[in-house]
Amino acid sequence: MAELEPIQSPSEMTYCSPLAYPTKRLDSSSVEKLSKGFSSVSMGDYKNDSDANDSFSHNDENEGNESSINHVVDSHCILNRPILMTKLSHKTKKRIELTADVIQFSFSYKQISKAKSHEFSIDDVRHISDREVARHYREELGLSQECERRWISITYFDHVKQKLKCLHLVADTSHDLKKLLSTIEVFKNLKELLLKSYLVDASDLDEVRRNIISDKSVFNDKSKKQLLLFDDILKYCKRLNINLSSKRLQVLFNNAKRLHDNGLDFEEFKVFVKSLRYRSDLATIWKHLTGSKGQLNLEGFSSFLKDVQDEHLSTDEVSKIFRKFCNTNELTWTCEEFNLFLNSKYLCYTKETFRREGYYSHPLSEYYILSSHNTYLTGRQFAGESSVSGYVRALQRGCRCVEIDIWNSPDDNIEPIVTHGRTFTKGIKLADVLSTIKRYAFQSSNLPLILSLEIHCSSAAQLKAVEILQSTFGDTLVTNAITGGNVLPSPEELRNKVLVKVKKTSNLPSSIDDNGSFTTTSTTGNSFSESAESFVARSTSSSSSTKMRRKKDKLIMEELSNLGVYCQGLKFRNFSLPESKTFNHCFSLNEKALISMVKDPSKAEAVDKHNRRFLMRTYPSKYRLSSSNFIPTQFWAHGVQMVATNWQTFDVGQQINLAFFDGVSGNGYILKPSDLRRPTLKSTMRRVIQRHQKKLKFSIKIVSAQQLHRPHNIDALNPFVIFEIMGATSIDWSKDSSISNTKVVTGNGYNPIWNETFSGTIHYDCEIIFARFVVSTSASPVEPDSPKEIGTSIINIFDIKKGFRYLKLRDSCGELLLNSTLLLKIEFDTV
Repeated sequence: MAELEPIQSPSEMTYCSPLAYPTKRLDSSSVEKLSKGFSSVSMGDYKNDSDANDSFSHNDENEGNESSINHVVDSHCILNRPILMTKLSHKTKKRIELTADVIQFSFSYKQISKAKSHEFSIDDVRHISDREVARHYREELGLSQECERRWISITYFDHVKQKLKCLHLVADTSHDLKKLLSTIEVFKNLKELLLKSYLVDASDLDEVRRNIISDKSVFNDKSKKQLLLFDDILKYCKRLNINLSSKRLQVLFNNAKRLHDNGLDFEEFKVFVKSLRYRSDLATIWKHLTGSKGQLNLEGFSSFLKDVQDEHLSTDEVSKIFRKFCNTNELTWTCEEFNLFLNSKYLCYTKETFRREGYYSHPLSEYYILSSHNTYLTGRQFAGESSVSGYVRALQRGCRCVEIDIWNSPDDNIEPIVTHGRTFTKGIKLADVLSTIKRYAFQSSNLPLILSLEIHCSSAAQLKAVEILQSTFGDTLVTNAITGGNVLPSPEELRNKVLVKVKKTSNLPSSIDDNGSFTTTSTTGNSFSESAESFVARSTSSSSSTKMRRKKDKLIMEELSNLGVYCQGLKFRNFSLPESKTFNHCFSLNEKALISMVKDPSKAEAVDKHNRRFLMRTYPSKYRLSSSNFIPTQFWAHGVQMVATNWQTFDVGQQINLAFFDGVSGNGYILKPSDLRRPTLKSTMRRVIQRHQKKLKFSIKIVSAQQLHRPHNIDALNPFVIFEIMGATSIDWSKDSSISNTKVVTGNGYNPIWNETFSGTIHYDCEIIFARFVVSTSASPVEPDSPKEIGTSIINIFDIKKGFRYLKLRDSCGELLLNSTLLLKIEFDTV
C-alpha cells in the first residue's frame, strides 16, 4: 500500500465542487486505481483542478466501473469488522474498539466494556499521519519505536465539542493498520466517485450503482430494488451532504415521477438528478452572456475575460485556456464548461502580485511575515497541551515565524524542553520540536523560516540548545552574515534558510549612526521612552531601570545569542538610543504596549519610521487566558512585520491573519504597501510620508452558495450571509445597497441563491481592508434568528480580482470545507 501524504487535509483534496465536472467520466486509468482498492491513489491526487481534469475523459465508454465498485467495497479492501486498538494521550492509555460504517462513510470507536461511543465521518477528517510520518507524535507521547509501524494519528473535527481532536492509535497488528488506512482511502474516493459519477453522470448508472444509491447492503449484489422510494432519496442525499429540506426534495421527487405512484425507476431517477443539479443562478449568468445562442465561442470568451473579469491575457493564452475546456470538436462551450472554467485555477480570485519578478528581493523589514504565538500550544495558554502538532499545522499553512519557549526539563537540568512555563502545560523535548520543524519547514514555502526563541532555561541547557539547533538544521541555519553592509538581506537571498531570533547579550557599541553603522561619537535623543513592562510609564532613570531588567532577565549565553545574526532581540527602551539603530535588531512588544504607543500621534510616527528599516514583532497579551486574538490590521497599518497570533483559536483575528496571507499562496511573506516601506530619497529619511485619505467604490454581489455543510444538531438549513468590511476609516453605503446581511433562503443548504448586492464607497488611508462573509443558518425560515455559523470567507479587498469568483469557505477551526463555496460578482473603481 502506498504511503499516505503526511498530514494532508481532505478539504484540499478536490480543488473544485463536484458540480464543476458535470459531463465528465472517470477514465480507464482512474478505474484501474479504484479496482486496486485505491492503493495507488494518494490523498492529494485531486488536490487541484488540473489533476482532476486529467483524470476525466470525454469518451462515452465507461467500461469497468461496475467491477471496480464491487472491488472497492470488497472485504479485502475495507475494514468490515471491528478491530481492537490502543488509544493514547498524554495522560492515559485505553483499549478501544474501532468500527467502520461503509454506508455512512464514517468511523466510530468506544472504550472496551463501555457503551459510550464517538463517531466521525470521512468529511470530518482533517489530517492523517501514520507510521514513520507520525514519529513526532510517538516521541512526544514517549512510546517506543516498536509501535511506529502500527501507529496512526487522525485529526478530526469533533461536532460536540466544536474543535479539532487528535486521535492517536496503535493497531495490534500491521495488517489492521493497513486495513484502516485502506478504508480511509476507499471512503474518500468512493464518496468522490458517488458525487461525480452518480450525482452528475446519471446516464451511466447501472443496477449495481442504483443498488448502492438505494442504500442496500453494498456487499449483497442479489438485493436490488426496481424503484427508488422517497426514503431512499433522503438517505442518498444525506450520504452526499445534499442539504435540502425534505419538502424541497419531495417536490423534485414528485415532479420526476411519471409511471409509478410510490417510487422512481432508472429513467425517472435521471430526471430527478437533472433537476437536483440544475443551477438557475448559472443559467441566468449564462443567458446574459450568450443570449439566444446558448453557446460560447472563442471570441465571446475573450470578451468575457476582458470586459467582465478584467483579465488581460495574450491571444495565445486565451485560446489555450478556451480549448482546454472544450467538450466537443465544435470549439464552443456550454454552460457546463463555463462553470468548469469558473471553478478552475485559471480564475484565481487573487491578483498574485507575488509572482512578479523582484517581489522578494527587498530587505526583510519591508515585508509582513506570517507569524505564530505559542505555536506549541493546542489549546488555551494556561491549560492547553504542548504538542508538535501546532508546528506541523502552522508550517503547512505557510507560517514563517514560529515561537519556541525553552525551559529546563524537571527531570534533567541540562535537557531543554518546550512548554508554557509556570502553567499546567506539559513540556516536549526541544530536539523533538526542532526535528519536526525541520521536516515541515519548507514544505509550503522555501522562503526563510524564523525561530523566535524565548529563553527561560539554565546556561547548560542553553548550550545544549545551541548544539541541537546546529546538528538539526546544519547548513540551513544562518550562523554568519551572508550579505555585506548594514542592510537586512531579502527573502530571495535567504531561501531555504533558518534564522534565529534571540535576545542579544553582548555589549553594544557606544554609538550608531542613522545608517546603522558603528561610530565613535556618542548620540543622545530627546524622544520618548516606552517601557514594555508597564506599557505606559516613562523611564525615570536609565541606570535603575537597567538594574531592574538585569535582575529579571535570564542571562543569555553568548553562544546562543550569536545565532541571532539578523534578528537580535532587544528590550525596547527608546527609539533614539544607539541600540535602536542597529540594522539587525528586533523589538518585541505585546499588544498593550504597542497600542499605548500608537495612540499618541508622535509615538505612532516614530513606530512607523522605525518599521520602515528595522524589524518588530508584536504578540497577544498574557491576559488573553482563552488564547483569543487581537485584530492584526491595526498593527500591519503601522508596518509591524511579525504580527504573531494564537493559531489554536480561529477567531476573527486569526481569520483575517490567514486570509491576508492567502494572497501569496502559502509563501508567508507579503510586500508592504509602498506608503509603509523605506523612503528612497535621502531628504525624506528623517520624516515619515504623510498618509492621505483615499476612496474606493465597490460593488459585491452575493450570487449563491454551493453544498453548505449542516452544523451538528441542525435538521434543516435556512442559510443567509452576513457581510462586513473591516479596516476602513469609514464607509458610505449606496442607497440601493443591502446592509449587514442577505435574506434567508428557506430549507436549502445545497444551492441557495441570494443575488443581493452590497455597494458603497470606502474611505481609507492604508491598503489593508478586508471583506468578511459569514454564512449562517437561521432558526427561523423567514428571517435571521439565533444564527449558527456554517462557514466563513475573508478577502483582502486590494488583492481581489473583479468579475465572477468562487470563494472557498472555512469551518470554525479554519479548515476548508469540502466543496462549500460562495459565488460572487465583484466590481471596484478608484475615486
